[in-house]
Amino acid sequence: MNVITPMEATSWNAKEVVKEVNRKPHLLVRLEVHGSYFPSRAAPPFVRIVPDEGNPVDAWFTEETPDNRSLVGYFPVDLPQAGRIEFGYGDAVVGRVRAALDAGKIPRLDRNRIPGAVPFTHDILRKHQAAAGAGRPEPEPAPRTLRKDAKHEAKRDTKKPR
Repeated sequence: MNVITPMEATSWNAKEVVKEVNRKPHLLVRLEVHGSYFPSRAAPPFVRIVPDEGNPVDAWFTEETPDNRSLVGYFPVDLPQAGRIEFGYGDAVVGRVRAALDAGKIPRLDRNRIPGAVPFTHDILRKHQAAAGAGRPEPEPAPRTLRKDAKHEAKRDTKKPR
């Protein structure tokens, strides 16, 4: 039995951001859950909002911060106005943020100052999913950073044999 308990040390903050997805700028809500340790696991991380009424809303994609102190979920701009924030890995919920989501407190960007950015909404997500055959479209991969020893290994592997 999977028991979900609010994690005392976790909290959230959110803001609207412009992020490049599939080589186009999109307006998204960046929701960060922090205050705990979120280790890298084989199963992908997720963040979701469980509104008081209706179905849960999953982040379109979720990232771990490099220091593993936060999970960052990117949501369409038309979020539920209120709800609980849950997070986990794969299909398993590992925690719930004690403070409930209040979408009215999320700072929004001035749409007139960001020409060309497409507001990412649930309608756009449904069109992407239909085009991808009901699968979740993949965001552009983030640039990978190599550890210092991995850089050395990569450099050594590219040398030509004598």
